[in-house]
Amino acid sequence: MRKTWSRTIQVAVGIVPVTATMLTPQGYVGSWVDCRADWTPIAPKVGVDVTFLWGDGQQDFIPNIHDPPTFTEAHNYQTAGIYTITVVIRDQYNNEGETTTTVQIVDQLEGFLNADPMSGNPPLTVTFTMGMDKGFGPYDWTLTTGDGGSYSGSDPSGVYTRTHEYVSAGSFSAVLTVTDQLGVFISAEAKVGIGMPALPISSLVLPLGIVFAGVAAIYLATRR
Repeated sequence: MRKTWSRTIQVAVGIVPVTATMLTPQGYVGSWVDCRADWTPIAPKVGVDVTFLWGDGQQDFIPNIHDPPTFTEAHNYQTAGIYTITVVIRDQYNNEGETTTTVQIVDQLEGFLNADPMSGNPPLTVTFTMGMDKGFGPYDWTLTTGDGGSYSGSDPSGVYTRTHEYVSAGSFSAVLTVTDQLGVFISAEAKVGIGMPALPISSLVLPLGIVFAGVAAIYLATRR
């Protein structure tokens, strides 16, 4: 008589507890944001597969992760918007857990500065027109006039003016610095000639792809 032996193997079955945390909950188009997944295994010493669904049609799949039960993945968004990220955890026994989180993506901070008039005899009152947009407002801004004058404020997106009187002859560089809520800043410059020949007016193609008439400059956003 043949004897048969049987062995029962217990396999944990259930839902894997999982959380998703945006390490960078806000970001800019073209920059990287990080999402961290943490989970509690219900089957010990079993690898898990992690899937990040980024909400823009893209996904990342990371197979067979063992201890520690955490993984961070980065993603680069090409369009501004608020995205829902789904994180899915699945082990080799098909135990699964899923959760979601969100991230806000905006276009890069922009700004400009123009001076009117750009030249004249002292005393000369110059009106500075300054604009700030995109990024994460409201914005902190500082305007230095090149002759020791300085103005500052905090405003939402928009176009604003400040007037300044130049009393001495010379060539002055007025500089506008705009900082958004994440600490990213840009600078724009306008030249003013007091008691000097009129400055030439030109059309500048700026790094952010914006064209302004007059002597003005703008620089790419930089994190402090």
